[in-house]
Amino acid sequence: MHQSSKLLLCRILGNDLPPRHHQRQTLNNVKFILEHERLTEQFERRWILNRLWDSGAEEKLIDLLKRSNQEFMSIPFNRNLYRQQSLDASGLPRSFDPIKIMNSVTLKRAQVIAFEWIYRRKNLTAIGLNSARNVAIETGLKQARWVLPLDGNTFMRREALLDLLELIRENPDAKYLVLPMVRIFDNSVLLERSLKLENVTEEPQLAFRDDSLDRFDEELRYGNRPKAELLVRLGVPGPWHNWKRASWDRGKERLAQDFGKFAIG
Repeated sequence: MHQSSKLLLCRILGNDLPPRHHQRQTLNNVKFILEHERLTEQFERRWILNRLWDSGAEEKLIDLLKRSNQEFMSIPFNRNLYRQQSLDASGLPRSFDPIKIMNSVTLKRAQVIAFEWIYRRKNLTAIGLNSARNVAIETGLKQARWVLPLDGNTFMRREALLDLLELIRENPDAKYLVLPMVRIFDNSVLLERSLKLENVTEEPQLAFRDDSLDRFDEELRYGNRPKAELLVRLGVPGPWHNWKRASWDRGKERLAQDFGKFAIG
C-alpha cells in the first residue's frame, strides 16, 4: 500500500480525430482545464502525450504545459512501426469483400465494424489508448494512493472533486471508483454555478487504488470497447454489458481479479 494519500489526475492527450473532434480541440480543452480547474490540496495533476503524429500540435501542447509548470511524459508515435503494420482481413466471413469495403463511400454498420477489423493493427499502433491508460496507472501509483487515468478532454468541477473525496471516505473497501461523465459541447456551460448534469449515458471514467489488480486490455482498439470491457469484467452495471464483439473478433476472455470491488460516484 502506498503511503501517500494523494489523488493523481493523469490526462491522456491523444490526436484530434476529425470529424469526431474539432481541429485543435485537445489544445483548447487543455487551456480550459489549466485556467478553470481548481484542485484541492489532495489532488495533483499529470499529463501523458500519447503517440501524437502531428508535430505542430505536439509542440503547442508541450509549450503550453511547460509554461504552466505541468509535469508530463510522452509516448512517441513510431512512424516506422506504423508503416510495417499490414491491413489484415483474415477471419472475416466470406460475405465481406475487403476491397469493396475499403473503397466504399458509405458503409452499413456491419461493414464499418469489418473496416475497423481490417485496420486493427494500424489502429493499435497509432492510438494504443489502453496501453497509455495502463502507463498512467502504473507510473501514477508510484506517487499516489489513487490514479484517475482520464481522457484528455475530461474536466472536473470543484464540486466533483469534493464529491470524489467523500466517495472514497464512504467506501474504504473500494479499489475502483466509477465516475459518471456527461458530454458537454460548450465549455463555458461548465462555469455556470447552477449547472445540473443530467442524462448521464456516457461511459464513466475509472479511478484505480494502489492495491487494484485489474488493468485495461491492451489488445482492444480505440472504438472497440476498450474501456467497456473492463467495466464488464468488474461487474459495473450499465449498457456496456449488451455491447458484443463481432462474431469474428473472438479475443481473450479474462476474469476480473477484483470483481465487484468498486464504488459508483
